[in-house]
Amino acid sequence: MVLTRFIYGRLILAAVPGWVLEHSATHIVTATLPGTQVRWVVGPRARVLASIAGGHAQTEERLWEAGQVVWLTRFGAAYALGHFGDSQGRFSGYYINLQAPLRRSMLGFDSRDHELDVLVGSDGTWRWKDEAELDQAVRLGLFSSEEAAAIRAEGEGVIRRLPRLLPTGWEGWRPDPAWPPLGLPGGWDRL
Repeated sequence: MVLTRFIYGRLILAAVPGWVLEHSATHIVTATLPGTQVRWVVGPRARVLASIAGGHAQTEERLWEAGQVVWLTRFGAAYALGHFGDSQGRFSGYYINLQAPLRRSMLGFDSRDHELDVLVGSDGTWRWKDEAELDQAVRLGLFSSEEAAAIRAEGEGVIRRLPRLLPTGWEGWRPDPAWPPLGLPGGWDRL
């Protein structure tokens, strides 16, 4: 098991345990399965961003219900490539999470979410997600205009590389049915 956390300043905004499927010098592949215990920010996205800017975002424990997701993350890259499955585990599309490159922590890896994401259908068509949230994050001072431009440029670069990045070979992955849902490990909240 590995824990991936998203942190802003001293605020842990998300903590997500995952099964390690592959780990090499260049990348890590993890899987989060339905029923996994996660920690996540609470509230509508616009209000969450304002609370982060104010230094007091609230999180809660909940169960992961978004279907299975396999994350392929290259070390040093400013994005993670998610492979989402439907409720039966069938591949339904990709989610490119723009984020700071992974940093090792005592329980896994830490990153900082960059708000802007890219959704890619199983047919390769793509669209931006959360453009308004990135704009709001700039207005709130969470990112500078220059940082936001670099985040968008990173996303544009990933989009240009989609024909080389996809498929990854993880689209048909299925978990071992004996694997239990993961819980948050002790110390998940230590910085």
